[in-house]
Amino acid sequence: MNKIIRVSSWLGVLLFVGAVVCMLAFNTIGAEVDAQGMLHEPFFLILLFWLFFMFSLIAGGVNIFARVAQTKQKEQIRQ
Repeated sequence: MNKIIRVSSWLGVLLFVGAVVCMLAFNTIGAEVDAQGMLHEPFFLILLFWLFFMFSLIAGGVNIFARVAQTKQKEQIRQ
């Protein structure tokens, strides 16, 4: 159980940092319109941001669920 908590904690943090980096990169790179009126922007970074963000929320949920299960298991052992 401790391994699940450790892995989900680090995975959630790393995915969240990846999401923040994607959003910062998108805002830093910016968008531009060429001479023909075509918009050029790093749209894939928006998709990666949401993907990383959602998976970090899932990892956080797994972390919370594992911690609750571990405390309940410890309480049952004490009784």
